[in-house]
Amino acid sequence: MKFKNRKWRPLRLRKLRYGKLLLLIIMFAATVFVIRSVVLVVLPSDADAARNAVHQFYSLEQASDFGSSWAMFHPYMQQKFTKSRYIQVRNHIIMEHFGVNTFDFTLSQVKSIGDWSMSLDTPTLSNVYCVSVTQRFHGQTFGSFDLQQEVYATKSEGEWRLLWAYP
Repeated sequence: MKFKNRKWRPLRLRKLRYGKLLLLIIMFAATVFVIRSVVLVVLPSDADAARNAVHQFYSLEQASDFGSSWAMFHPYMQQKFTKSRYIQVRNHIIMEHFGVNTFDFTLSQVKSIGDWSMSLDTPTLSNVYCVSVTQRFHGQTFGSFDLQQEVYATKSEGEWRLLWAYP
């Protein structure tokens, strides 16, 4: 009897060891899957991040916070306008010419366009996304009207920055 128990015991221990190893492998795989799923949900894709930047920009414009929206421009755009000039012109056009205090806006789906240049005299940027923005103004002077513009987003120094197209 003792002999039979000795053979059976090591076999049982081996099965137990393999079972624990299999359990550890399954737990590791499940942990990796959960972490990967959380990262995909928590961290937005580049397209989502680009769209969020465009939304943030126009939310700032909607609140007439033109200084903060100017800060979201890509350095190429900031070279076109000084901050004070942008605030002055944007305020003048929206408030005085259009005769409105604010506007509504909608964003299209994001399109990845890869390499793109703001104008003929600016270097090409890579990993650029395009969002069509429609601003709806309800003005005293001209009534209700829409203004549609293609807005481009790309990363500059780790932050999403916006650009407009120029000939």
